[in-house]
Amino acid sequence: MNPPVGYNPIGGSNIKEDLKMYFLKNILFLSILVTNSGFAYASEKGLPQLDLETYPSLIFWSIISLLIGYILMAFIVTPSIQSIINLSLIHI
Repeated sequence: MNPPVGYNPIGGSNIKEDLKMYFLKNILFLSILVTNSGFAYASEKGLPQLDLETYPSLIFWSIISLLIGYILMAFIVTPSIQSIINLSLIHI
């Protein structure tokens, strides 16, 4: 005896109905994905790194931070390390 046309032995439902539900779920998912664009949604919720209006401020403070770090390394940390190396070479 043959099963009826459209019979699904796993779920016991109609294949056409399953396909309709599959496509409806995908259409719903894609419509939600498209309407909530990543950059606009993220910048509204408090992620300033994705907001283009804050880029000049971020660049400015990045440059200031890197300059301060370079000055500290060049004039304080590196000479201290060099003096420690020189002392160890003299005493060995």
